[in-house]
Amino acid sequence: MLAPQATTTDTLFSLGQQVSFPAQLTPGGIDKARAAVKGAFAACAREISPNPVPGPCPQGLSYSLAGTGNWSVVGDPIQDMAISFDKDMNVAAVGHYQMIYGYQESSVKGVQHVPASGGYSAALTLAADAVTVASIQPASGLSALTRPIGASDQAAKALVASAFKRCAAVRAQSVADCPQQLISIASNVHWSLVRDPLSAASVNFDSATGQFTVHGNFVMNVSYSFLGYPKTDRSFTTTYVAYLFWNGTSLQLVTIDGSNS
Repeated sequence: MLAPQATTTDTLFSLGQQVSFPAQLTPGGIDKARAAVKGAFAACAREISPNPVPGPCPQGLSYSLAGTGNWSVVGDPIQDMAISFDKDMNVAAVGHYQMIYGYQESSVKGVQHVPASGGYSAALTLAADAVTVASIQPASGLSALTRPIGASDQAAKALVASAFKRCAAVRAQSVADCPQQLISIASNVHWSLVRDPLSAASVNFDSATGQFTVHGNFVMNVSYSFLGYPKTDRSFTTTYVAYLFWNGTSLQLVTIDGSNS
């Protein structure tokens, strides 16, 4: 796994001299390390807990969530992977990952999704002809990610605009991955957008996590039946944050969260 190295040292007038040996993997070793890390993330995607036990996998939510769900990897977690050795010859692979947790919630129509992303450090174990991943931990302070050229503000806003149309078309009080909210006992629910929710929206890119967010305001009217009586109202929530990832070829919308602030 380790690449051979040669160095020239002149010890003619010296009784002893330290020789620097910056360890590095062979090209074949690098390929095995990349495959091992990619396989480890595939295994992490089989977790069903929203907050897996720390160590084997880096993902998790920033809050507690009851029940189980499904994780999926977005993009390629080894795209920016780098391998390094410390002074004790421990080897680690560092890079960035993007994952989505999907789960179902009572009284909510559809599958709700939550983004999880950031830096990771995978501890590698080297053998004569193999590389395995001992654990993957979250990591900070890594090199900043570069915003993909194809991930324009216009592309992000177009995805969110389409999602708002889908959200308004669902005839349900609570809709997964949608920002509107109706606080009432309701049936026969009909939503309608009042104006363009992207007209004054802003797009941001987090170079530490690779996450895109679109912030804006929206107004949705709603008509519904309350204990058999017709009612009209507006969404209790009026602001939103949409979360998106770059999957390697295009932007992918994860969810749109709503709030009333």
